[in-house]
Amino acid sequence: MQVLIRLSKYLSTHGVSSRRKAEDLIKSGRVTVNGNIVTEPYFQVNEEKDHVFVDGNRVSHRIEKLYFALYKPRHFLSDLNYKEKRRIARELIDSDAYIFPVGRLDYESEGLMIFTNDGEIANVIMHPKYGVDKEYIVELDGVLTENDIEKVKNGFMIDDKIHRFADISFIKRIKQNVEYKIILHEGRNRIIRKVLSIIGRDVTRLKRIRIGHIHLGRLKPGEYRKIKEKEIMPFKLRFKGHINGG
Repeated sequence: MQVLIRLSKYLSTHGVSSRRKAEDLIKSGRVTVNGNIVTEPYFQVNEEKDHVFVDGNRVSHRIEKLYFALYKPRHFLSDLNYKEKRRIARELIDSDAYIFPVGRLDYESEGLMIFTNDGEIANVIMHPKYGVDKEYIVELDGVLTENDIEKVKNGFMIDDKIHRFADISFIKRIKQNVEYKIILHEGRNRIIRKVLSIIGRDVTRLKRIRIGHIHLGRLKPGEYRKIKEKEIMPFKLRFKGHINGG
């Protein structure tokens, strides 16, 4: 089966340039496919078989692995698809490469999101078997009792599955509300809100501040940064350890 892709997209996803700049490169006659100059950005190339050159330099078939940390503001969708004219978090990252969100934050929540084109790392971060921590700062409309805390740690049956907090601890009072730190080992859709609603508490603010070794840090809403290789390495080691039976 042939895998065909537009030449401009091929150049952008393989790290040559942005999609717009790729079109300029092609139109200027600087790109060849199998030895022939191509000036049409929508020309279809076979990712597996065609030989693409820019200024005489071969474009590698290997796609560069990209990792971004984004501070998703409230009222942005985590999904890649537009819905009801709501803005999506992906549009805040200035990259033409195909990247996807690793897990989600609901429309009312904010904080750290990871975008990547690395499916293996995405699976390590999200699959419960790898036990990657997700840390949140959650503001509630009241204090939790010791009994409440015991209940959320033991978990509740929601959608035919037990959902529990790996850890929860008091941080501070904020006027009439109270702030807690919550750690999960998996992040199902709105699960923090659902669990807390069972014990009669409403979430007034929810912010994710850490995923594994990757921290939100000093990012402000709408800002992003490239994630360093040393931050990704623990996920790679965890993956290798799992497939080797460690």
